[in-house]
Amino acid sequence: MKARRWRGAIASLLLAFQGCKQGPPPDSTAVVPAVVPREDAPTEPRSFLDACSASMAPASGRTIADEAPLAGGELPPRSATAGEVGPHRIAVMEAIDTLRHRLSRDPRDAALHRQLGEIYLYALGNRSSALSHLCRALDLSPLDVTSRLALLAAWMAPGAELELEVALRQSDRSLAWREALEHVRSLPRLAEHAAAERFERILHMQRLIRLAAGLRRERTRSTVDLAALLTTWADAGSGELEILISVEAKHRAKTSGLEKSGEPDVISGPGFRGRRLFHSTGSGAPAGVAALLSERAQDVRLVVVAHQGTRSLILSGRAQKTAFALERFAISPDALRVRELVLAGMPGGKLVEKRP
Repeated sequence: MKARRWRGAIASLLLAFQGCKQGPPPDSTAVVPAVVPREDAPTEPRSFLDACSASMAPASGRTIADEAPLAGGELPPRSATAGEVGPHRIAVMEAIDTLRHRLSRDPRDAALHRQLGEIYLYALGNRSSALSHLCRALDLSPLDVTSRLALLAAWMAPGAELELEVALRQSDRSLAWREALEHVRSLPRLAEHAAAERFERILHMQRLIRLAAGLRRERTRSTVDLAALLTTWADAGSGELEILISVEAKHRAKTSGLEKSGEPDVISGPGFRGRRLFHSTGSGAPAGVAALLSERAQDVRLVVVAHQGTRSLILSGRAQKTAFALERFAISPDALRVRELVLAGMPGGKLVEKRP
């Protein structure tokens, strides 16, 4: 199980160091990053650096290897007589040697610290050494999303819940993050990096729901074309379109088909008070979500939240076979054209019947 866990995560790193055996000396060519850092990084993760404070090396000329010498148990056997050595293990050792050599020449290279931390975390399962290097990488490059996700993956390990809570932003500690963590841990065949991304996405979904809960909703009794309404509203703005569905806990049994058929276009996760959340993005989200609800969640009371930039649209009601029976809505900021569509409903549509 442990071998399977690190093989996939380390594959790209091994390719990066393929030329180390027969090529020029380690310091003659640049190390290829395992994962290119994304440019759409959020603001500086201050809470992550706070959680790192106990593990992070001081900003000095010394390397982390100098300040925390590696123990013999951290590395795999170096020879066949010392134990079985597979090709991947040999490549891991060569990668570690190369990275440590480069760090001795440039101890403030964030990319080298990140790569070494990923090897320790994903290939060797050495959480302590991984945290030291990943925290150092984030300290040197606070906007590196790859380092942040790797740290998050390390703190999502069983027994590290306290560190994870410290790493969360103050406002996120009131979210249902423990339920999100339990959900992500239960997902089969999900690598550590992907699990960290899924955990962050679920927290983002919970933030959107919390934001929507603060908007005052107006009552109405109309039947609307959900896909057309969402598309019309989205066309009036700019930025990434996100659509979120919130289902109450008592209706979760009726939406089990929604969870099974939605992925990968629709991601599900836990919300507040046992609710189930479903999240979709992109220009095709309105039609995709409307079709999914009409097929898998008919006659279920739910909330649809559309978010784009600083704009929000909330629709509360029941999904029907060809329409959406709207009961409450909120538009922020107000949009006259969308409001008219909401209040007018579909041509020939029936008023929504009151239900208990």
